[in-house]
Amino acid sequence: MTSTASKSFFDLATDPDFWRTLAARTGNADFTITENGRVKAEDPHKLTADAIDQALEELRDDGFFIVDGIMDGEAAKSMADLVQFLAQQRWPAIFAMVYDEFWTPFQRCSWILTRSLGAGYKLLPNFWIDYVPAAASGRGWRPHRSRSDCQTIRADGMPETLRVSIALTHATTYNGCLYLLPARQDPDYPNSLDKKEVLTLQGVRALPLAAGDVLFHNEALLHWGAQSTSEAVNPRISLAMTVQKSGKSFETPLIDPSALPKFEQRLGLIGQQIMRFDSFEPMTEAVKQLAVQLSALSEPLVIGQKRSGKNDADRSANQAQPKGVSQKAQTGKRSHADLKPPRLSRAALEDALEMSKQSTSDGAAAALKKLGVDDREDGLVEIIETYM
Repeated sequence: MTSTASKSFFDLATDPDFWRTLAARTGNADFTITENGRVKAEDPHKLTADAIDQALEELRDDGFFIVDGIMDGEAAKSMADLVQFLAQQRWPAIFAMVYDEFWTPFQRCSWILTRSLGAGYKLLPNFWIDYVPAAASGRGWRPHRSRSDCQTIRADGMPETLRVSIALTHATTYNGCLYLLPARQDPDYPNSLDKKEVLTLQGVRALPLAAGDVLFHNEALLHWGAQSTSEAVNPRISLAMTVQKSGKSFETPLIDPSALPKFEQRLGLIGQQIMRFDSFEPMTEAVKQLAVQLSALSEPLVIGQKRSGKNDADRSANQAQPKGVSQKAQTGKRSHADLKPPRLSRAALEDALEMSKQSTSDGAAAALKKLGVDDREDGLVEIIETYM
């Protein structure tokens, strides 16, 4: 058992052995964290000529296609068990991306992605892990288009970017599976993407998936996650990554799909995703503080090729650009390195106290000093520890 007394969330998050210990507690002691980055090849999943032709036709006409069983069901279950354990420990599900096993499944999609986007495609610094609890209170993201502020659909109907979503548990109409409006049913597609109206409800498609199935969809489609129900037998857990054609620069830094990012880079990217998607996945102040700290471990996230007057593609039209995420503009680039971490609020202190099962006055003082919190309002102290 690893002692975590007096350690901050940042200390824990940047310690590979902490994550290895958590994995072992879910029966996944074989999960790995490649600290320095290296190639870790996975055999690609291939389709027959007829199957890939049909998939590409569906992609052009409707904007999406599904491939069954790309991932082994047992492997998906192991990953889902780990995500669920993180949630129980009150770590955001996205932290599962510290493990190699959450990056390599996209290599299984390499053959399909090459046929869809061409050789030399890249991963974008744009990923997430959906965790929708198996309860009536659980729900997915509201209706949105993944990228509405720039043109990603070519004149021939084929996309320049794809969102790849891997089901780690069965997704059903009872546990909040995804729904979307196919391209041919959407009068605003692909040129009026700021609109999010569904005029023909009969055209909406529910997308139930079995664990290991993969949904490929372009970023212009209107889609959302449904609300779960009390009849759900398992949470909906999925892993998603955005991919782009070679020669484009929708976002940077681009990621080589054949290699694993270094451990520190993964942490930096995780922090950036937490800030980027805060309008969809609200986090506690303590988690937001951690995200700011982690984001400095990776290159600044720059979102480019934006339509004039539009906001970030992954946010609703009325949402402001999140701090810590840069974007190209005529006035230049803004980097998260220029932003100071926000002062922790009373709510953050209370949340940290609730998360902690053990505390020491020395540990509290050390955590306070490390985060620059210089007062103990009403006797509250910042205990940034976790339990094992």
